[in-house]
Amino acid sequence: MATPCRTGSARFCLCRVNGLCGSCVLPARPAWSSRAARLLRVPSVFFPPAGALMLVAWVAAVSIGVIVARFFKPVLSHPVFGDAAWFQVHRALMLTTCVLTGIAFVLPFVYRGGWSRRAGCHPYLGCTVMTMAVLQPVLAGFRPPLHDPRRHLFNWTHWGIGTAARIIAVAAMFLGMDLPGLSLPGPWKTYTMLGFVAWHVGAEIVLEIHAYRLSRKVEILDDTRIQIIEPFTIADAEGHAFKKAVLAVYTCGNLTFLLIFLAAIYRL
Repeated sequence: MATPCRTGSARFCLCRVNGLCGSCVLPARPAWSSRAARLLRVPSVFFPPAGALMLVAWVAAVSIGVIVARFFKPVLSHPVFGDAAWFQVHRALMLTTCVLTGIAFVLPFVYRGGWSRRAGCHPYLGCTVMTMAVLQPVLAGFRPPLHDPRRHLFNWTHWGIGTAARIIAVAAMFLGMDLPGLSLPGPWKTYTMLGFVAWHVGAEIVLEIHAYRLSRKVEILDDTRIQIIEPFTIADAEGHAFKKAVLAVYTCGNLTFLLIFLAAIYRL
């Protein structure tokens, strides 16, 4: 049985290279695990759709849904299928987010065949976001009536979990853009994501300032009713035209950021 040569390492045996002996054997490479072999056979086609679905959910659907629920209750108070229009829009966008997040959450596990230890903190943040995304509609199912004393507790809990989920989702997207499965070109990806965050924060600041100025002229009775203090029209009091313009511009901006990311993911 051949044994490794003692004149050098088995991998860099000089006498074997020079043809001086035939007894040297190179160490056998470790056998590839079945999981690694499976990963080589399956193309990483799951990563671009997973990233795209997450971006659609958290760049477009969630952001617009939050803006509508927070600032457009008086503007979209007319009933649609039994509920206020703002609530129908908010619910549809949030349920869409839950579905898209769930699909995007499963795809990497299908490709990897389990947990990935090379993705850093991204999987942990993703699991946290997935948990919060499922928890939100469950809590919404137990929403107290409008004038119930527990309604304020629900509102703060719903807002807190939603805000935390959005912050963690943005952090997960920052980390996810560096994963090998996407390989988005840098550093523009970081600047683009920072631009999206600034865009959303800017829109909320503009609407908060508008709401503050409006609060000096009207008395807020509840989520959907106001009482005019100064004499001007209802449309002016609720700022319908201004808010609709802001929503239109904001939506177009969000879709622009989304298209930029999708074009980069699919190399368009």
